[in-house]
This record gives sequence, C-alpha cells and structure tokens, in this order.
Amino acid sequence: MKKAFSFLALFLTVLLITTHGFSALAADAPDTQSAITLTEPRLGIKAKLPNEEAFKVLRLGAYEIVDGVDFEVADNLLGDFVFSLFNIMFIRNQTEVLEQLGSPAQIFLPIPEGYNAQKCAVFRITDGRAVETDFTLNGSELSFTANGSGLFAIVDTSKKPQQVLPGDVNFDGKIRSDDARLVLRAVAKLETLTPFKELAADIDKNGKVNAADARKILRIYAKLE
Repeated sequence: MKKAFSFLALFLTVLLITTHGFSALAADAPDTQSAITLTEPRLGIKAKLPNEEAFKVLRLGAYEIVDGVDFEVADNLLGDFVFSLFNIMFIRNQTEVLEQLGSPAQIFLPIPEGYNAQKCAVFRITDGRAVETDFTLNGSELSFTANGSGLFAIVDTSKKPQQVLPGDVNFDGKIRSDDARLVLRAVAKLETLTPFKELAADIDKNGKVNAADARKILRIYAKLE
C-alpha cells in the first residue's frame, strides 16, 4: 500500500513539473503574429511592422513635399487633381533609409483637412509612374501596405477630375467591352472600384455607377455613339 501511494505521489509530482514546464515554454515563446507601431508625431503618420521587421527600424520619418522636383513629377502624373505628397521613410542607425522591407508594413495616413474621405485615393510615385494602391478607409485615416520607404500621395478625386477618360475603367487607354464588364461586376458587387475607376465608370456623369453606364460604354465601343 505504501509503495502504491509513493508511486502515485511521484507520478503527480512529475505531472506537475511537466505541466508547469510546458506552460513556461509557451509563455516565453515569441508571438510571431504581434507587431510594433511606430509614429511620426508631427504629421501623425503611423506604421505597423511585424516583429521580425521592427527590430531593424529605429524610427519612422515623414514629411510633406510641397515643391521641388518630386512635387512637379507627382503634379504631372496626377494632372489637375488636388493631392498631398508625403515622403515616408523607415530609418535605421539614425540616418540610413531602408528602401525595402522584408515584410510589408501597414501605413496609416491621416486624411488632409478639407479632403472628401469617400473620394480619396492613394498613389505611390515611383520610377516616373503613379501606381494606385489598395487602401482601407478607417475614420480619418487611410490604411495601406508598403514594402519600404517611398513617396505616397493622397488624392481627392472629387476635386478637378479632368484627367480620367470616361469609360476607360481599366485604364488601358481604350474604351472596350472589358470596361463594360468591370462596370457590371461592380454593379453586381463582384468587384470594388477605386475612386478613380468609379469616375471613369460613371460615363453618364449622374453620380452613380450602374448598368446604364455599361450599356453606354458598349455603344461607344460598337461606334453607335
């Protein structure tokens, strides 16, 4: 009987140690899903980086560009739209700017005062091109991903929209059946159009994107209009 009790006590002791040991290991394991948020306090721009990237970046730097060569390039690319241009930098070792990150960062860019939040778009200005970037509207901020430092423009597409070709929804420079198909997919909620694409899709300029726009695009494509 004493041997049975001794064996049971030993078993419970080993079980207790094992359980606590595994718990300690689990608690100390790194959380690979967590992220670090850096903030540029003057402009309120934030960047959320994965843990494996955060240790490489000392701080987030950013400033608004209002003139100079970079501004002129963006102005030529974005036409007559109202925009705000920002240089966002991931900085290591005080001055070294990281052009490329190993994993994307989530950028949170405050919407400038006076901009129509529902009609904003985000572009990255790179290699002489304006590349439209997918984003999410979060209250007074636009959130998008970036693979490194760069120039980013917030564009208010409700102001002076003169550079969009009505009907050219996919921005290939032509009005074709593909554009009508995009409109119909958007009407059926199978496709989400960016603000610029909405401007191009609303070919009858009634403020709505619907099947009538797709019909008009097809008529233009067929040279009936």
